[in-house]
Amino acid sequence: MAGDLQYDAAGMRSALTMLRDLIARLDEERGDLGGLDTVPAPGTAPATERFHQRYLDWVGEVSEEHAATREQAQRAVDALVAIDLEYNAGELANELGLRTHLHADAPGSGDR
Repeated sequence: MAGDLQYDAAGMRSALTMLRDLIARLDEERGDLGGLDTVPAPGTAPATERFHQRYLDWVGEVSEEHAATREQAQRAVDALVAIDLEYNAGELANELGLRTHLHADAPGSGDR
């Protein structure tokens, strides 16, 4: 074991569960965001076209923020899974269904 870090199983379980659930919600919402940019302009008047362009810009910004949040959550999961591998042989990651984040040659990464 590296350093003086003590493994807190309850804290790790709570953090990984929250992050896993957040990622699942973000993945579900991604589908909802996907159709927003297909809404046609309601008319051809200049003001309507400007409004529609602002709407499309907003959809793009929301989609980018959504993707960035998803990426940050994934990086956090990856870091916590690495700690779990180091201090708990990946047992908690396996239990929570996060095996996809484990390296095939890591302890505890085998099928159960």
